[in-house]
Amino acid sequence: MFMSIPTYLSQQDPSRQPLLSAIHTIIINTDKTVQPEIGTMMGKEMIIYKAKGVFKYGLASVKNYMSLHAMPIYCAPVDLAAIMAQMKEERKKNTNMFKTKNWQLILSVIIIVPVALAYGIAPATILPRLFNFTVNTTNLVHVFRVIMVLYLATAINAQKAPGKKAVLKTMELTNQYFMSKWPDTGKDIVLVAKNKTWPSHIWTRAVYYEGLMALYSVDKKPAYYDYAVDWGTKHNWSLRDGIKTRNADNQCCGQTYIDLYQVDKKEERIKDIKASIDLMMTTDKVDDWNWIDAIQMALPVYTRLGVIYNDTNYFHRMYGMYAFTKYKHGGNGLYNTAEHLWWRDKDFVPPYKEPNGQSCYWARGNGWVVAALDYKDMCAAVLPLQRADGFWNVSLKDSTHFGGKELSGTSLFVYGFAWGLNNGLLDKKTFRPAVIKAWNALVKDCVHDNGFLGYVQGTGKEPKDGQPVSYDNVPDFEDYGLGAFLLGGSEMTKLK
Repeated sequence: MFMSIPTYLSQQDPSRQPLLSAIHTIIINTDKTVQPEIGTMMGKEMIIYKAKGVFKYGLASVKNYMSLHAMPIYCAPVDLAAIMAQMKEERKKNTNMFKTKNWQLILSVIIIVPVALAYGIAPATILPRLFNFTVNTTNLVHVFRVIMVLYLATAINAQKAPGKKAVLKTMELTNQYFMSKWPDTGKDIVLVAKNKTWPSHIWTRAVYYEGLMALYSVDKKPAYYDYAVDWGTKHNWSLRDGIKTRNADNQCCGQTYIDLYQVDKKEERIKDIKASIDLMMTTDKVDDWNWIDAIQMALPVYTRLGVIYNDTNYFHRMYGMYAFTKYKHGGNGLYNTAEHLWWRDKDFVPPYKEPNGQSCYWARGNGWVVAALDYKDMCAAVLPLQRADGFWNVSLKDSTHFGGKELSGTSLFVYGFAWGLNNGLLDKKTFRPAVIKAWNALVKDCVHDNGFLGYVQGTGKEPKDGQPVSYDNVPDFEDYGLGAFLLGGSEMTKLK
C-alpha cells in the first residue's frame, strides 16, 4: 500500500521527527533533480530520493539509529552492474581475495572509497558532473568534505574477522605468560603493597581457570588440563573458608572443579562444592548474591550440578537467588528494567549518580552478568555504548569518569556477544561487527609481545577503583583479566 512522506515521518519516534523532517526539507529544496518516495533498501523502509528513476539518497529511521545514505555509484547503473558481475565471476574462481569474509573490505575499496573521494576532494567540480548538483558555497563544500570523512571512516572500520588460528595463537601467548609466571599452582597470592596474602583458589584465580578450561575446550593441549588438575589437587578440591561458606566468590572455583569432573569423573573433585551448595539449600535464605558479580561466580555452579545429578532443585534455588538480586536487593532490585543494565550493588541504586548525572553501570559488573546469562536485552543495551575504538568505558554511561580502554569488561562483553552469535541468539548483522571490532581492539592495544595484558582495571566495585588503567600498569591481580580474555577468545574461535 502506498505511503506518503508525511505519513512515514509521523510514524517515527517523536524525538526524531524534527530532525528527519529538516533533513528531508533540505534535500528536496537543495536538489531539484530528485523525487522522494517510500521504498525499501538494504532491508530497511526509508525515504528514497531518485533522479530520473535512479537512486540518489536514502533517509532511514530504524530501531537504534537514523541514517542518511548517498551513493554516487548507484547513479551509474551500467558501471555498477559491470563491477558486480566481475565480482561474481571472480568468486566462482574461489580466489582468496573474494572469499565471503572479505566482501566488506572489497566493497570498501571499490565503492566506498571512490564515493568518499568523489564527495570530498573537489565537490564543486565533481558533483555537478555526477548529479547536476551545484556546490556554490563554502558551507556546502565543508559539508561534503565531512561526508567524505564519514565514508572513509566506514571503509577503515570494515574490519575482518580474525581466523581461528590467529585467535588461538594470541590466547596461547597470553596464557603461557601466566603459566610461566605461576608454575606452582598452589602458591599463595601475596601483595606486598597491601601487606596481604590470599590462597590461590580465590575468585580472581578461579576466573582465570574458567578461561583456561574455555581455552582447553577449543585447543586440547594436555598442558592446559594438567595445569588445572594440579591446581585443584593442591587445594584438595576445597573452597576458601570451607563447605559452610555462602560467599559466591569462594564458590567460583567450583566451576572448574566441575569441568574437570566432567573430563574424569572422580567424585573427590566435586564433593566439596556440592556439599557447600547443598548446605545453602537446607535453608530458605536467598539473599546471598547482594552484588552482581556473584551471578557469574556461583550461578553456573547450580546449573551444572542440576544437570549432573538430574535434580531440578538446584535450578529452582538458583532462580530464587537470581530473582531476589534482580528484583528485591536494594529496595527494588539491582536491575534497571528501563535501561536493561545492572547497578553493582545497593550502594549504586538511585539517587546515586555518576558525575555526568547518569546511573553508575560498572562495565565489569555488567560483563559478569552477560557472561553468566547472555541476557539479550542487556546485549542490546550495551551495544550502543561501545567506544569508537572498540572498547567499553569502565563507567558505561559516563565516558568522563575514568573513561578509556579497559580489558576485563570489554572481554566479558566479547564473550557474551560471541556466545550469543554462535548459538543463534543475537542478530548477526547487528552484533557481529561490534564483537569483531572489540576483539581486534583487545589484541591490538592490550597484548604485549611477551603475553602480558595491559589496560586491566584492578579489583574493586566501581569505576574509580583499581586505577590507573594503562598499557603498562600491572593490576593488583593479573589472573581474572586473562580469564575474561580467554573466555572471549574461546568464543571468537567459533565465530562464523
